[in-house]
Amino acid sequence: VKTTVLQVASFTLVADRSTNSTPNGQVRLAHTLTNTGNGTDSFTLNVANVGGDDFNFAAIQIFRDANNDGVPDNATNLAGQTIQLAAGEATGLIIQTVTPSTATANQTGQLTISATSVFDNTQTDDNTDTVTVKQVKVEVTKAASVNVVNPNDTVEYTLTYRNTGKIGRAHV
Repeated sequence: VKTTVLQVASFTLVADRSTNSTPNGQVRLAHTLTNTGNGTDSFTLNVANVGGDDFNFAAIQIFRDANNDGVPDNATNLAGQTIQLAAGEATGLIIQTVTPSTATANQTGQLTISATSVFDNTQTDDNTDTVTVKQVKVEVTKAASVNVVNPNDTVEYTLTYRNTGKIGRAHV
């Protein structure tokens, strides 16, 4: 009896992400691509705006983040490119874009990242990411180390910044 095991393509791309940003704010969204097939496969990566939302992103890039630290490994944009993964191998991916400067509070923009198996060219998976623009309000207070200043005195000033708006930092 002779048994031949054929390669089977299978993979996962996870997960849909949501985050907040400011107008003209940089956004990074993390995803993980895993080759769950039984052989080495290549995957074509694409990213695109979703229609029907409040705004589109002008420049959307995909970067590899192999160590999953939320920071792109290098400046190589993988959008429209192909990457190879061995069976069982996973890699982090970062979508990086900027919200339009014209976006206003509570508007949302969506984009999709997709991966397609090159081995069988029929399996595709995608994630949809949503970015909501929030209002930022910063309060600044200034304090001095003395009340009365004499000639040759050194005065230390302290500026305290506090975000009282509805947004935290955009994160992965």
